[in-house]
Amino acid sequence: MAQLCWTHPSGAAASLPLEGREMVRIGRHADNDVVLDDLDASRRHALLFHREGMWFLGDLQSRRGTFVNGQRISVTELKGGEDILIGQSRLSFVLSASDPAPTEQRGQPLVPPDLPPWPYPRPAHPEREAPTGVQSISESRGPVTPPPVSMPTASRLSAALVMEGRPGQGKVIILKHRLSTIGSSYRCTVFLPDSTVARLHARIVREADIYSIEDLDSPSGVFVNGKHVRKAALSNHAIVTIGTVTMRFLCADMAMAQAIHPPAPEAEPEPARDMDGIVQAIAMTVEMRDPYTAGHQRRVSKLAQAIAREMGLSEDLVEGIRIAGILHDIGKISVPGEILSKPGRISPSEMAIIRAHPHAGFEILKGIDFHWPVAQAVLQHHERMDGSGYGAGLRGNDILQEARILGIADVVEAMASHRPYRPALGVTSALGEISRGSGGHYWAEAVAACLSLFNRKQFTLE
Repeated sequence: MAQLCWTHPSGAAASLPLEGREMVRIGRHADNDVVLDDLDASRRHALLFHREGMWFLGDLQSRRGTFVNGQRISVTELKGGEDILIGQSRLSFVLSASDPAPTEQRGQPLVPPDLPPWPYPRPAHPEREAPTGVQSISESRGPVTPPPVSMPTASRLSAALVMEGRPGQGKVIILKHRLSTIGSSYRCTVFLPDSTVARLHARIVREADIYSIEDLDSPSGVFVNGKHVRKAALSNHAIVTIGTVTMRFLCADMAMAQAIHPPAPEAEPEPARDMDGIVQAIAMTVEMRDPYTAGHQRRVSKLAQAIAREMGLSEDLVEGIRIAGILHDIGKISVPGEILSKPGRISPSEMAIIRAHPHAGFEILKGIDFHWPVAQAVLQHHERMDGSGYGAGLRGNDILQEARILGIADVVEAMASHRPYRPALGVTSALGEISRGSGGHYWAEAVAACLSLFNRKQFTLE
């Protein structure tokens, strides 16, 4: 009989028999089957589930990850005797001697059988029924070959890409359609907010029960398991690299996919507070260096949030806009102080330095996992709908919604406020500017929302 054992912080040992269970939820929330009194564990951290006589452990997109025998995993099969680390809590998966699956010894080297990758059915290999190690998803590196004939039929097939590094680490993207596009355009099925990814970089095509990836003449190419490819079939657990983004391709039948794909994680209050403090500290670095624009980032953030809410956007998107607004000018820390505070006309060479600040901001922020495309929004906030902005010359829907809204809020606040090289022009002039540019320079829906805020709802920039 299988059981899960762990120790409470008080020192009391506990165990949960698994006989008759199909699924065990593990985490900090009181509704879980195994409740961990551990602030480093997520509310819904991991899932232990039973399929076809085997036990599997899956991570539910937790903050700090799930580790088995010292290796971080996405989903892995458990054999018995494994050491499981969740937050600061250690658990052990135990199989009794009467169980058909053998109990593994910790620390044994991995000698995986030559079988199709999990979750495909195991063929009958009597000499391989007792493998001497445990194989996790993060360890599998199969060749780029078409899936085996035992693969689930297309009608029951579910495929996904799992982000294995920033941006979006741990995010699962289900490939629902026969054709899925990948790129840095917001219209792609798999949106990758990365400056090294082309707007339309690659596509994944399903033909019967085989998934293939094709490079769409991208400048940086597509790599599968470290090999540059033009077109290649994707095996289960294949590693796909596009630009600087690494993803793992997973393929399973529908029942298995539903078991390992978690619901949207609940907001974690403690990290949210920590993140807010970090955001405020970063923002103050540029405000202390440039007193003339002190408060500019805060006011832009406030206006951008109000525009997003007026447009009826989700509160999750509004929160991402709030953070991007507070940090949108962080790149000005790379601009010499004498240029920022220069009272006279700015020369073309000085303007070129100032125009580099969105990219500098992106470089500062790109390594932080905000759960929103904050770095990309900062990079794009001076782009314009007609392509007349600066940065990459993006236009239309290729510009993030967050960046389109931030661009309008930035223009209104900048024109309405005092600058070293000119006095304040006032809110009326600022609203006139965005009205004239509506549908050209600026996103028409966001302009209408901004005008409504000031003209009908008496919004102020204080």
